[in-house]
Amino acid sequence: MTSTRRNVVALGGPLLSTGSFAIAAIWQPWGPVGTEEFFFFSVFSTWGILGALIVIRSNGHRIGWLFWATGVFTGLSFVADLFGTTATGAKGDPATIIAWISAWAADWVAPLLILWLLFSYPSGVLAGRLERVGAGLSSFICAAGMSSIAFTSGRLDRAPVENPFAVAWMEWLNGADMGWAGFTLGLLFVLSMVSLVRRLRTARGDEKQQLKWFVYSATYLAVILIVANIAEMVGDLGGDAIGGALFLVAMIGIPISTTMAILKYRLYDIDVLINRTLVYGGLTSVLAAVYLGLVFALQSVRPVGADSDVAVAASTLAVAALFRPVRSRVQGFIDRRFYRNRYDAKQTLVHLGQRLRDEVDLTSLERDILTVVQETVQPRHASLWVRT
Repeated sequence: MTSTRRNVVALGGPLLSTGSFAIAAIWQPWGPVGTEEFFFFSVFSTWGILGALIVIRSNGHRIGWLFWATGVFTGLSFVADLFGTTATGAKGDPATIIAWISAWAADWVAPLLILWLLFSYPSGVLAGRLERVGAGLSSFICAAGMSSIAFTSGRLDRAPVENPFAVAWMEWLNGADMGWAGFTLGLLFVLSMVSLVRRLRTARGDEKQQLKWFVYSATYLAVILIVANIAEMVGDLGGDAIGGALFLVAMIGIPISTTMAILKYRLYDIDVLINRTLVYGGLTSVLAAVYLGLVFALQSVRPVGADSDVAVAASTLAVAALFRPVRSRVQGFIDRRFYRNRYDAKQTLVHLGQRLRDEVDLTSLERDILTVVQETVQPRHASLWVRT
């Protein structure tokens, strides 16, 4: 795949997922979208966006594709569930096909992708025997789970129709208790934690710091999934709302920890792109809030009508005037929070320039310059030669 096609696919996935969900939520052609679906989609969309950024800036890194596939697939599955409610049961009906795919893929594909991510992070390679066995077992179990739904007779889980693609020789899977599969996936999540901790102990330098952030979030995710599986096996424990909230926190923690590793320790060398995204994302949010606040404030002072154009024009001019100072403030905040060494070096050079304007003693000048070099560049040895 050429770089252009790869970038188009990487960007097109999140755009397709977000656009489809927006249509389903705003126009509601297949029924209303609940608050729970909205929050779940918002969380998983961060996976797709982060994956697209990694893929574009790191020449198709495997970890980027895993993030991308998890976010895009999960986002589209919410839309597929809504669209599947219009299924007729005919094999050629698009809604029936979508509902059939969603029925067997929704509960198994995302866990498979996440397990592969945990076993291969951050290099994207299954480095050892433990990682290869864990990834292979997770693939086998998820394939078994999908087959038990895709090719057996019965009502589709997410549509009011019978499965039109049932295969007679697969009926032995019909009605099979797949609780063992969920429990085994929980054990595989534990195994992935063991693998991550082992890689963390043997890592050095920046790689150790990159893994540390990820291990914290992945461990929390594994604990939540194991508790959820145990609760499902022993029965409903009555904590659906709390469990859902904890699961959302766990899922958003993975992309956040990866973003922190990118920003603080240059994981995948896309920190510049992430920096720009944070700066202009924050800038857009601030300016949009200012613009809407000014429009509402001015329209509340003067009656809505012909003068509303004046309010819009005045708000637009105010936002244009605030663009540069707000951008500088947001950039400074991001630099102080995530690029502290660069920010400190910049401030040190600024202070040196201020001192040099008033410095006349060569000895003091040499001492100041060498001190700044040691603080910013941190060389093993530094000396200054002044030609007289």
